[in-house]
Amino acid sequence: MVDPNAIMEEAARLAEAARELDDAAAALISRTWNEEQSLRQRALALESDLRRLQSSVDSAAKKKGAVDSKISEKVGGSVDEELYRVRCVINDGDVASLLPSKAHGKF
Repeated sequence: MVDPNAIMEEAARLAEAARELDDAAAALISRTWNEEQSLRQRALALESDLRRLQSSVDSAAKKKGAVDSKISEKVGGSVDEELYRVRCVINDGDVASLLPSKAHGKF
């Protein structure tokens, strides 16, 4: 015969396990969401810093007489390469999934 008390105890145990699992899942989702928001803010700040630095580099390139042109070209080339790498990481890497998508215009 089936013991009704055993069935009740098993049902109570399963209900408690379900509540604990639900609490753990909610905590994980909350932590993940908070970490994602932190990464989004860092990604947005990096993108902003990149735009600011690119603007400064472009502005400095227009003022050619300020520094010896060979040094300027060498440094400018290195800076352009580094900024290109940063753009690739931001646009093509996992960071891109953290940034809002941008419309690229009409076809």
